[in-house]
Amino acid sequence: MERRAVRPRDNWQQVAAEHGFTFHTPDGERYWDESHAYRFTLREVEEDLEDPAEELEQMCFEVVERAVADEEVLRRLAVPEMFRGYVADSWRNGERNLYGRMDFRYDGNGPAKLYEYNADTPTALYESAIFQWVWLEQAMEQGLVPEGADQFNSLHERLIDAIGRFGVDGPLHLACARDTDEDLGTRATPTRTSAPSNIWRTAPGRPGSPRGGCSSRISACPTTGASPIPMTIRSAGSSSSIRGNG
Repeated sequence: MERRAVRPRDNWQQVAAEHGFTFHTPDGERYWDESHAYRFTLREVEEDLEDPAEELEQMCFEVVERAVADEEVLRRLAVPEMFRGYVADSWRNGERNLYGRMDFRYDGNGPAKLYEYNADTPTALYESAIFQWVWLEQAMEQGLVPEGADQFNSLHERLIDAIGRFGVDGPLHLACARDTDEDLGTRATPTRTSAPSNIWRTAPGRPGSPRGGCSSRISACPTTGASPIPMTIRSAGSSSSIRGNG
């Protein structure tokens, strides 16, 4: 893995506004930072990132299987007693999970180590699934990254695939915390895919545009925040999520 300096696009704020990306600089502190990108080899992507993510998610499913059969495990996980029956019924009924975010520590040496699996309020979906691809296309056009660069990210396509597997008959209702731009952006991401328009029924959000296809292995990805430790996103379309519960 290499961390490389990249010149930010001159008009990236304007492009962000055009795509409805309004939370790139919350409270005056830059969140979206495209001054560096990470370069991975195919081996690093497959062996150090994808394989651990698959294995860790299956381990999480095993924990849920244990938990719904043991009240003590649910208690230790701090699941409120009034919700434990709903959790158990959802699991036993095979209700599908959509996406989650795994935060890893990875320095290029050995498998990534898990900090947190956030499948409750996992943000960073919009900027990873949509705006990062916009950056990549424009960065190649402007000669900021090598021609033919790709990204380890197929969230957009896999989200479409996962929604299609839900078997929803009628509108799909999405909810979020309406007073935060970040939650609005996350909630609005599925509506910006090329999924059938009649499936969506959402609260008013901000305009955006679908992007072209992307199937990626070797990455050239901008960073978010100042930390040199990259964050790996696992989304609805990941094979592990689809194979998991339901």
